[in-house]
Amino acid sequence: MESHYYLSSSPIPYRIVCRLPYSTVNQFKFGLNLLNGIFDEKNKFGLLIYKNEDKSLTISRNLCRHAGGNFVRDIEEGPEIVRCTSHGWKLNTKTLEYIRPKMCLKQKQLTIEEQNDGGLFILEPILYEPWLINPQLKQDLQPNEMTITYLNHASIEIQAGNEKLIIDPWLIGPCFGRGWWLFHKNESDIFNRIANADAIFISKSFPDHFNLPTLREIAKMNRNIQIYIPQFIIDHFKDQFEQLGFTNVRKIPFGIWQKLKNDEECLSRFLILPDHKLSNVDSVILFEYKGHQILNLVDCLNPNGEYLPYSIDVLLTNFTSNTSAYPSCFIEQFDQEKILEICQKKDEDFIKKIIKYIQLSNPSVWIPFANYFIEAGPDDEQIRQINWKNNPQSVGQILQNRFPLLKTWYPFPDGKYDLGTKIGDQPSKPIDDYLKKSWNFQPYISQLDQSLEFEPLKTIEGIKEYFQWTKFNNYDLILHIIETNNDFSIILREYFLDFLGPNPTLSESCPVSRPLLRIRCRASVLRDIFIRGYSWINLYNGFSGRYFAQPNIYHSKFWNHFKYNLPLDPPQWIGFTQQIPPNVVQALVKWEDQSSITLTMALNSICLD
Repeated sequence: MESHYYLSSSPIPYRIVCRLPYSTVNQFKFGLNLLNGIFDEKNKFGLLIYKNEDKSLTISRNLCRHAGGNFVRDIEEGPEIVRCTSHGWKLNTKTLEYIRPKMCLKQKQLTIEEQNDGGLFILEPILYEPWLINPQLKQDLQPNEMTITYLNHASIEIQAGNEKLIIDPWLIGPCFGRGWWLFHKNESDIFNRIANADAIFISKSFPDHFNLPTLREIAKMNRNIQIYIPQFIIDHFKDQFEQLGFTNVRKIPFGIWQKLKNDEECLSRFLILPDHKLSNVDSVILFEYKGHQILNLVDCLNPNGEYLPYSIDVLLTNFTSNTSAYPSCFIEQFDQEKILEICQKKDEDFIKKIIKYIQLSNPSVWIPFANYFIEAGPDDEQIRQINWKNNPQSVGQILQNRFPLLKTWYPFPDGKYDLGTKIGDQPSKPIDDYLKKSWNFQPYISQLDQSLEFEPLKTIEGIKEYFQWTKFNNYDLILHIIETNNDFSIILREYFLDFLGPNPTLSESCPVSRPLLRIRCRASVLRDIFIRGYSWINLYNGFSGRYFAQPNIYHSKFWNHFKYNLPLDPPQWIGFTQQIPPNVVQALVKWEDQSSITLTMALNSICLD
């Protein structure tokens, strides 16, 4: 039996393709390198290694996905292009996209683990198909026996027999600071519906899935409801469910069938699969009842390494990739015509990803969801206009042209798809009547504005305290922060951070000839993030910054750290407590859009009078 290799921070099983000593790694030239060798005296390997400008490596096997032929350099196309010696297929080794013929599938990228001596383990995910364990025999379904009901955004109810599972409820307020607002109205009985379900599954810790205001209301109604969460190695949830009042929280390991209820007669089960791109952030859920399967990819970037169950009943995916700052918030980097071009290209590529998932899973029906939000906030009209997104009906038409037997169903609040009849509800009123027309902005925005009165962050010492807490260092980047009012028209403060040394340093000017990332951002959102120790995903996905990079590159090491790898415990502002007016602390703790939990931890020495 093949032995598995595990990274310390990932649940994904790997095999070791080879080990590259530092002497070999140090000799790689910028651009394309071809390498052949033998590992463990028996396993031959061939690698395509592209060394990028930032010295990172993009590595794949030297095997064509068509018929397993080997690649050689192609002098006709360009220095990063290789050609298969068997049938002439051509691959861009920098992007891992096939350029001849053009196709949806990409070359699979290998994983790199750096060793203490500078050498590299090159790893490949092992084919991981846990759904094949203890398979269920497919049985006929009666009408209304197994259904999917759309609630809002990424929230659905799966009903199977007498059992009901709720997934990722977001029903209140904005997400990502003040950037996302619900696109659809809630049905009047929605909280009772959720509170009376058998269980709730939360797929990830982002606020449009792990929505604290929504969960707080549910806890008031039924604190004993079963909560299921993935057993991530890095626990971004920590004990927040318990602090919300829930008493029945269970972490579920990846790849193991879990009954929905601890009952011998329960026929509903589910298993959780990892995302290979963000293995401690995202997860996939596969739900099964009487052999009928619903695969919810949520918004994973690389679900289970693209090993998916085949011939499923329902596939749920999102339908657009334009859900974050890039490119719509790079208006100081690109003009609006270029932003539109990038948006459309991103979404064209995203349709190719959906096509690939359909090829891999062969569903009977595709349901688009999880992108039903709108940039409705005050001062975000420009973003709302230029952040072009795919229309789900347009995507569905493309898919049906490609897959004539594929059915599609477009969800609406309280609409239901019946797996027994294979028929989805149709709206009983004009679609426009399901859409939200107004939002209660002021309570949320005014509470964010209270962060401007947080005395520690009015000082340079407070800024230093925060960036020391982040533990980000030894990276060649100057970060230029420009804090503004909410409509970006007035600069409140600006400063520069240099991350090159062991500790970040602040200055009032920018060193010349250094990589620069400038962020012009709403001070209220940024300081709220600083106070609570939140992920910068709230800034980046929340459209509360305007970005410029020189040179024009994505600083993946910086962004991955500030989005996904900040310390789990928030900054401790104990040394600054005498500077914080009690009324400011009270206002911040009452902030209903975000959690008061992490703020309470951060201010745990303050007495609230």
